[in-house]
Amino acid sequence: MKKFALFVLPVLVASLIFFAACGDENKSGDVTTDSVSATQEDVTDISSQESDFPTEAATSEEAATVPVETPYGDLRFPEAMSDALDTEIEDDGEGSCRVSFFALLNERRYPLYIISIGSGEGDEVGTLTGPDGIERNVYLTVSDNDLSDVDENEKMSVYAMQETLNDVISNLGH
Repeated sequence: MKKFALFVLPVLVASLIFFAACGDENKSGDVTTDSVSATQEDVTDISSQESDFPTEAATSEEAATVPVETPYGDLRFPEAMSDALDTEIEDDGEGSCRVSFFALLNERRYPLYIISIGSGEGDEVGTLTGPDGIERNVYLTVSDNDLSDVDENEKMSVYAMQETLNDVISNLGH
């Protein structure tokens, strides 16, 4: 082991010296550095100019989602799925409701999940504040489907639509 250390240590030191000496040199051997300086006015001028890039508001989740209006606040799911999803709202009139989400596939409706607002049915996933200013708990129940009669592509479509529950949960309160 001592012989190994006596060999490796000098090789390692020589390598470090070599790389340190060659690191920042250009072809003429001169070390170059680039510096940039900007004043606050420069930054303000640049930030106030119009840009072709989308603004934060244009790229927000709300711009790419569709609202499901309930008496206790809006739920949102991806706009890209709006033609393939259907919803049903059941309001008990006593401060809670259920929103059932369905996949539309080959003229059939497949239950995906149920969002319950204020009722305590399912797993708690967040809160939603309604127009009345009351914050209610939101619960999720995922549906199990017998997909034995559909082909593999259709199964994947149903599973993809079921994953919209993540979007609904992440958009609570937005």
